[in-house]
Formats: sequence, structure tokens, C-alpha cells
Amino acid sequence: MIENEFGVNGEEARKRHEAKEWLPKINHLRTPHSTILEARRMEGKTVERVEVGYREDREGVHGSEVVIIHFTDGSIMGLETGSNAGNVASNHDGVRPEDFHVNFRPQWVPELPKGMQKHSSKKRTGGLKCNP
Repeated sequence: MIENEFGVNGEEARKRHEAKEWLPKINHLRTPHSTILEARRMEGKTVERVEVGYREDREGVHGSEVVIIHFTDGSIMGLETGSNAGNVASNHDGVRPEDFHVNFRPQWVPELPKGMQKHSSKKRTGGLKCNP
């Protein structure tokens, strides 16, 4: 009935709903460090292309994946991981920061199925609006 009334594919809607369950949950009781707040600069921008890979090795620093996002206005956002690997290594003989590797765990939620898009825009409450 909903599929016919709104032109929504129920299977697509169910898969999208299930994918959303795998997104990380934000702990709103903790104040994020100022560095992660830089990600908000992506709001409203349109993505032109995305580069992914491993950061070049740095002596005394953990290994890391990186994401570089290029926007159509010429701005670029680089994302790499941080850790306390140096602190841990300094407290344990024989352990080096380079022994650690930190990676991203992206979780993708597909676009809203046709028919749901016009109905869900009223429910959106902020978040990162970064157009693919």
C-alpha cells in the first residue's frame, strides 16, 4: 500500500534502514576536539572526487589510511587518523608507534528510495550535508 501510494520500493527502503543501523552512534554527552569540528566545513559543498589510500610513512608515527576530498569550489579536505600510539609506546619497552596501524571504517547508507525523498526532507535535523 505505501509502495503504491508514494511510489517507494519497500525492499530498497528496508535495506537503507538496515544500513543506517551500522552507522557509528555519536555520543552527544562528550565535547569533540576542535580538530574533528573542521569536518563541518564540508557542509553544503559538492564533492568532485575522492582519493583514498595509505599515508606516507612517518618516523615515530602510527600507520594510517587517508581520505582526500576535492570539492567543486576548489577546496580540499584531508582526513587522516590520529592516535595515542606514541604515548602507549613510550610506556612499553620494545613497542614503537610504527607498530600500530589505524584505519577508517566507512559505512555507506544509500540514497533515499524515490518517493521517500520529498517526504523525508522535513525530518532532517542538521548533520553533514555533503552532496556526492
